[in-house]
Amino acid sequence: MKAVFVVLFSLIALSSFSQASAEIELEPFAKVNGPIGIVWDGSKFLVSVREKGNESVSKLAILSKDGSSIKPIFPNFVGGHEVYFAMSHGLNGFPKGHIYMVSFDAIIEIQPSLTSFKNLSRPYPFDPVIFLAFDTVGSWGNALLATTEDGSVWSIDASGNAERIIVLGQHTWFEGIAVAPLDFGKIGGYLVLSSKEQEKVIAISPDKQHKVVDIASVTGEQPEHVFFIPPSKDLLIAVNEENQIMRISAQQLKPYVGSMFLVTEGERDRIGSIYAIAPSGDGYNVTRLFSKRNPHFEGYTFVESKSDFSALYGSSFPYLLVGIAGIVIIVGMIAANRKSWSA
Repeated sequence: MKAVFVVLFSLIALSSFSQASAEIELEPFAKVNGPIGIVWDGSKFLVSVREKGNESVSKLAILSKDGSSIKPIFPNFVGGHEVYFAMSHGLNGFPKGHIYMVSFDAIIEIQPSLTSFKNLSRPYPFDPVIFLAFDTVGSWGNALLATTEDGSVWSIDASGNAERIIVLGQHTWFEGIAVAPLDFGKIGGYLVLSSKEQEKVIAISPDKQHKVVDIASVTGEQPEHVFFIPPSKDLLIAVNEENQIMRISAQQLKPYVGSMFLVTEGERDRIGSIYAIAPSGDGYNVTRLFSKRNPHFEGYTFVESKSDFSALYGSSFPYLLVGIAGIVIIVGMIAANRKSWSA
């Protein structure tokens, strides 16, 4: 293992917090019992759910594109307490479209057909893997990045070889990983982590020094996931306590494209929030966009947006069209009758 020297810089004092004047809205997308992880493969969703009556293990299921139907998959699979996913973009030797998931101390590779899977890596045997995400920016070699319970961050290649990047110690529980875009202020290209137990977001530089920078603290809340908002995508997020997959439309996310989102869990009667974080001068603006007691937020995925009209009007849009057509017909009939009367 390479020796790692950590230099700690604190920018918490430079982070300014505010409450958005209009909160974003979460609309129901699908009813799923005990949802944890979710990933969109281009035609359907793969989800992990808590096994009924046994919250210590997870099972897998396929959720239809429109969220209307769900069916179990891999019936013999018994996953860990929280199974999360990451899908390959075809970089650094990882086959495009393959899905990777965490379960107990392993990272598992799933074929795009969702008919078979295999163990890819055990970064730190007998120490649970918490979360994983791909570096699509390139500053970390386009590797698969993962965290383990001991506070380690790992870089994993397509053959399953795991190299420890840094050890930040226990009582961290990094359940969110993302790589900041290169133009994201002073931490462009840094590896961003959300620590549930330390209640803060940190970033690690990609150079050999691996300096650690504090980005924001959310005292009293438990940071669950951190990610960056792409353009023209809807965000789907699992809300465990409500047995729902919820949607935030691309229309609502448009002002925050390129921003970092932090989601806090909100389990066991705690507050769960969604924050937007953006560079501002020497620090960061942190804006709370949504807050609710006990939602129990879990995994997330991005999916192609609805059309602009459906994003505005949601599932009521077809009924709106019918209503408009009816009004046009009625107005036309009245006009025709008036014309015949005047004649």
